[in-house]
Amino acid sequence: MELKSSIKQIDSIKSIPELMDISTADSLVYIGKTYFEFYTDSQKCELNVVYFDEKIIELNIGKITLTNKTTEKVFSKYFKSDCNSTEPVNLYGESDKFKTCKIPLTLKGELTDNQLLFFFSDGKLKRIDLWKPN
Repeated sequence: MELKSSIKQIDSIKSIPELMDISTADSLVYIGKTYFEFYTDSQKCELNVVYFDEKIIELNIGKITLTNKTTEKVFSKYFKSDCNSTEPVNLYGESDKFKTCKIPLTLKGELTDNQLLFFFSDGKLKRIDLWKPN
């Protein structure tokens, strides 16, 4: 995956909120509403949530480019078997009404437990979460 941003600087680094106490990360690194989990021991950041806003403008997954203009209809063409329909969902702390679908992730051709969760509001892609079971 390749993330394209309109800026090249970090907005903030915050401690893990109580709501995310299951996380093993040491802190969250924000660019707009998009955030990475930072691990002090390994000095690595792992992408956790992509939020399309004025700072994050697109995400490339292979040959597919996703933006906040990507519609549910266009998206379902990319991922027919996994996202040919969406389900309504409420996200904590969000006032927008969302619909979601998910695709499983593979690593070296092997299916993993990880998933990408795609969230649409008003028919357009707004957010992508990388979900990993703990």
